[in-house]
Formats: sequence, structure tokens, C-alpha cells
Amino acid sequence: MTADAQTNIFTIGGTLARAPNLDLVPMLAANPAVKVEKTDPLGSTTMLRFNHLHPPFNNVKMRQALLAVIDQTEFMSALAGDSANWNLCASFFTCGTTMASNAGSEALTGKRDFDKSAGPGGKTGTSCAMP
Repeated sequence: MTADAQTNIFTIGGTLARAPNLDLVPMLAANPAVKVEKTDPLGSTTMLRFNHLHPPFNNVKMRQALLAVIDQTEFMSALAGDSANWNLCASFFTCGTTMASNAGSEALTGKRDFDKSAGPGGKTGTSCAMP
């Protein structure tokens, strides 16, 4: 096995030995000798979680401000590309299971509110660098 993800796509008995990075799926799908298919109806779960112990996200107002503006569609498009590769799911429990529910998901599924993300009197200025 090599460290390079692109060279790490190999087959055993005609079956992909591991799931490829999503940016490689179009290249694989373009090859007529390769069949790309979903093998798990639930897929994999992706979650964005903030380290609430350290600034700036130790401030609940900062977390609430980000929640008001973050767009799950934009996040998933950046992460997984083509919308055929992902589904929106605002449930706390995995979508597609009996425990899935949209109860309480309005903060994630409602209209993005950039005014709500500003501080008192529309004050802005807190910056946050993402690694």
C-alpha cells in the first residue's frame, strides 16, 4: 500500500478494496471497465463539531452566530462535490434509520440569517481562522 491516495486505488477479485476519495469518483466512473455504485444505503455520516473549550467557540454566542449562517448544501458541495455523492440530513440520528427525525432541525434547515450572526447593534469583527 502506498501513501498516495490516488495510487492506493486497487482491486481485489474485481471489487474495490476501499472506498476512493470522492474527488476520484468521476475519473473512475469514466472508465468503462469500472462500475461505481453505492454499497451502503446509509452511506457515511459527516459532522461539523466545534471545539467549545477554546476561543472563539468557547463563546456560545459565536457558535450560535455560525449556526445562523452555515449552509449544509455549501458545506457538502465543498466536501463531496456532485450532489449525487451526498444527501442533506439535519437529523441528530442517522437519516434512513428508524430513529431519524427532523424535530428541532429548524436551525439547520431554515433560512440563513446573516443579520442574526452579527453582535449587538450589528457589531462584527470577531475573526476566526480555520486550519
